[in-house]
Amino acid sequence: MNAYKYIISVLVFFIVLSTNAQQALTNASASSLKRYAKAAERDGDCKNGINYLEAYLKRKPKDQKAKYQLAEQYAKNRNYQKAHELFRELDPTKFPLAPFYQGEMEIRLGRYLEAQKTLAEFRKSYRGEKNDDYFRRLAKDKIESAEAADTMSQRKPRYTVKRLNGDVNKVYIEQSPLLINEELLIYSSLRSDTFISVTTNETQQPTKRTFHSAQKDGTNWKYVGVYELHPFFTDFDLSSACLSPNGNQMIVSACQQEISGKMICRLYSLQKSGNTWVNPTLLPEEVNARGVSTTQPTLAPGCKNDREILYFVSERPGGRGGKDIWYSTYYTEKETYRAARNAGMKINTNQDELSPYYDLASAQLYFSSEGHPGLGGFDLYSTQGYKGKWEEPENIGPPINSAADELFYTPSNSGIDGFFTSNRAGGERDNKETCCDDLYQFKKIDSAYTLLEGKVQFDDNSSGDIWVEVYITSVNGEKLFVNRILTDQDGNYSTRLLPGKRYEVSTSSDGALAKLYAIDLLQSFDKKRINWSPTLQPINDQPFAIKDINYEFDKDELTALAKLKLDSFLLPVMINNPSLIVEIGSHTDNRGTTAYNYNLSQRRAESIVMYMIKKGISPNRLTAKGYGESIPIAKNENSDGTDNAAGRAINRRSEIKVIGRIEVDEEE
Repeated sequence: MNAYKYIISVLVFFIVLSTNAQQALTNASASSLKRYAKAAERDGDCKNGINYLEAYLKRKPKDQKAKYQLAEQYAKNRNYQKAHELFRELDPTKFPLAPFYQGEMEIRLGRYLEAQKTLAEFRKSYRGEKNDDYFRRLAKDKIESAEAADTMSQRKPRYTVKRLNGDVNKVYIEQSPLLINEELLIYSSLRSDTFISVTTNETQQPTKRTFHSAQKDGTNWKYVGVYELHPFFTDFDLSSACLSPNGNQMIVSACQQEISGKMICRLYSLQKSGNTWVNPTLLPEEVNARGVSTTQPTLAPGCKNDREILYFVSERPGGRGGKDIWYSTYYTEKETYRAARNAGMKINTNQDELSPYYDLASAQLYFSSEGHPGLGGFDLYSTQGYKGKWEEPENIGPPINSAADELFYTPSNSGIDGFFTSNRAGGERDNKETCCDDLYQFKKIDSAYTLLEGKVQFDDNSSGDIWVEVYITSVNGEKLFVNRILTDQDGNYSTRLLPGKRYEVSTSSDGALAKLYAIDLLQSFDKKRINWSPTLQPINDQPFAIKDINYEFDKDELTALAKLKLDSFLLPVMINNPSLIVEIGSHTDNRGTTAYNYNLSQRRAESIVMYMIKKGISPNRLTAKGYGESIPIAKNENSDGTDNAAGRAINRRSEIKVIGRIEVDEEE
């Protein structure tokens, strides 16, 4: 009873206008109606399948198999009330799964206590020949979901919700809202004031789903017409789209029927030229796998400035089950995509995950799922993370989520308001039927967050790109990348941090050593501002000293104080600048022979290298070099020939010097 199948079928199947549909229902024989219903089901046309079955059952009311089929069609068409009534009427000895689907419909109707009882009785009585354990386990999962939903439905609302007016919403599905700017909204729609029926009249032109637009009018949105994308897409059904972080690229999901009759969606890229979109290009097979749909894209920045991450929905092999969210890394300089990978088990379940949306401002991924605990059907969730590593998703809760299906959470730049789609009762069709998604607008009641801002500069007036990277840190010290912000030409930056989390923020620049800053917001739930404005030490070919690296006289073993200084200075430098290759240089004063001092300094440099290797730094990034007494930076003797103890102490030093860089691969 997969709602996704209905969503996609309504989205992509070819529909033609019919003026004779009602006459065909009246004049057709019972056997013809049954045949028409089977053909409509095969074609994914739930609405007409229902019409034919309803007309058939008026003539053959005792046909229980047809009644079961009609109940299934009602469920696929998301008319939960009628589906529930029919499943409840069926004899469970002849249709053993009817009570299971009855309980599922009760969840969709928000009748959680009834659902728990119905599904518990089903688990006791079910004796089906196939998939016994599967449906019992699934019923157990749904009982737990109903229990959680009952609790969740009483959660204090954090949003207000209103449906966009009928000028925007029509009787079919309106979905996949996308803000082109703060004043212009586009969305996918088969725009009609009446339901459209499928006929066998091949001379009539198919009606396809296209993008439409709405303009902001005060606090409301007003329909302004079709959004003309590009003539290339004339013969496609347009499903959804997203913009790149810089707004100069659009990724579009466009669908066509294959020769086999299967509808396949693929992703295309367009470039912005003035106010138009040009050069539609099919993305490569690393993204668009053969034979399966690839749809519902969203773009996020990568953890390096030459990379972007494309998230999308697909049912390709290797997933967790059903439709999963996948990702592919795009290398902007090479203009290539890496083979798609699954976004992981924190997000994907054995049921469907849909409509991912990456919010740049808050570095959160929003998505819809049937498999995570929710209020029924598809619920909307948020999480932070990167590629295949994520925090546990959080259910957004009521009133955005309901017992019906919610998809396509799309916040504005401010994050305070935005849009989503839902098929909850009260839509354009009527106050009862829940067949079709409409666009809804939300506004946050509680928008608490911490604004981190500041100015990052080099300490010697150097210039170059500076990035501020944000990580979530766990109790055991693990770091999860969530965001990367490029400072402006003056070094200014700002980003939002969410309450109830620990963060580590670091600078990243090819020309300077990284700086770190830890922020604990575990107990912070009020809106506030934090300023962090570090000054960066440039990287050049000049060595700089590691202070307080001391040894016992004539020894090369590190002292406890030396190890502490290495842990607090050199180790963070190597960890936070993973591309650096450094030379560890050790120097002595001029006491002893030149050969002896060289040998001693080499052993001391090697002791630092070995200590770093034991701490997890790759030996490929470390080189030991003993200089002995050859490069003093102070006088070993005074001008009168007496010993200069202070000068010799300065000369006995350890230094690091950047001598190269390595390419650091992203962790998949």
